[in-house]
Amino acid sequence: MIRKEIYNHEGEFDLCFNGINLSGALLAYFAVRSGLKVEFRLEKIMSRGFNPGIIAVYPFRTSQVVRSFFQIRFLEKLSSLFPSLLYPVKIMTVSDVIKFTAGQIHFLDRFLNREHDFISVPVNLSKYSEYKIPGEYFKRGVLVQEFRFDYEMAVFELLKICRKSGAHFSLDNPENQQIHSAKITLNCRPSNQDGMKLKIENYSLGFSNSLRIINTTGEIILREHEGDTFFHFCLQKSVSEEKFLRSAIDSLNNIGVENSERFRPELQSIYCANRTNKTYSKQEKIEISDIELNNLEKYCVRTAREISALLKKKIRVKETIGSMKRNSLDSSWFRNLLLECDEKYDLAKQTGVDYKDFSYYFFRYRNDIDELIEMAYSRMNTNRKHPEQVWLNVESERINRIEKEFFVEI
Repeated sequence: MIRKEIYNHEGEFDLCFNGINLSGALLAYFAVRSGLKVEFRLEKIMSRGFNPGIIAVYPFRTSQVVRSFFQIRFLEKLSSLFPSLLYPVKIMTVSDVIKFTAGQIHFLDRFLNREHDFISVPVNLSKYSEYKIPGEYFKRGVLVQEFRFDYEMAVFELLKICRKSGAHFSLDNPENQQIHSAKITLNCRPSNQDGMKLKIENYSLGFSNSLRIINTTGEIILREHEGDTFFHFCLQKSVSEEKFLRSAIDSLNNIGVENSERFRPELQSIYCANRTNKTYSKQEKIEISDIELNNLEKYCVRTAREISALLKKKIRVKETIGSMKRNSLDSSWFRNLLLECDEKYDLAKQTGVDYKDFSYYFFRYRNDIDELIEMAYSRMNTNRKHPEQVWLNVESERINRIEKEFFVEI
């Protein structure tokens, strides 16, 4: 529960967010949509890196079917705010606790209205050389459509929406002496996504798809990015540390990671990180954790309820979600995005940009892509032989300008 002592009756703003994460950005969005006065104190608007996460919502356990259905509905609502940041990807799923049957998979696909490119495919792993090692243990897997999500850019887009709705932004640094008071201050804890990942640099297992492992203690999602391999862990609530460590090390061994025991210290840190995702008050600030997207809706509802009770103003989370358009995450949605990407590439290809590189810019900056294309053409004369650098410079320049605009009064 949030302590009453943190409430300031004289505050100029209803809420002040110190720092930002996805949970905080979404709570701020719900707050401004509910008519509250919101301020952000930030050191920077967004990270310059690109390291999207994978959201696995396909329900292989019967107990997860209803939960998965509502998770997908929430994703469809959230995606309407930034349609190109949620991107379908094929994931190979294996498990040592669940037996996959064709009938079960067919039923789940029908329940989730999956068709055409989104149909799940049972796979005999032993028939594919790349899965030779995991195939010796797991035998069978299922190739399932899941989603890749650009967390950093989603936060950026939510902040842009908040600014257009009247939220105030100020730089959190010693040079900025402009101080505003807020009735409630929320301290957004740094992203915890990295704390729940094991990263092996310059390492590849050679799989053509990302891998989802369902074991006795939770799930592991393996993906490769820029030559490194990442293992993202999601634990069951009641699992003990020793049981998690044993299960995680065994799972890594079963898919071909050599000498997995050497990662025990990192896995211990991951266990602790999975246990600290709670909202709590400390001294005069409320701590907002960086919650997994699968659990984000419930977290926002619960946190908003506590803040509303103290503030005596309602943050309308459920009502706002209910009013949001639903972006159907099906094959036709993705085909339309690809078609739009192809059309924009036809306009941009004379800059020399590779299609794969352009796809990154399109899906990440879809709302600004026309401006990026125009900027790239205007800078071709100064660096015609290096289109990759031209586009990198254009991206950096565009971000710099948008970030500066955040701190200018509307």
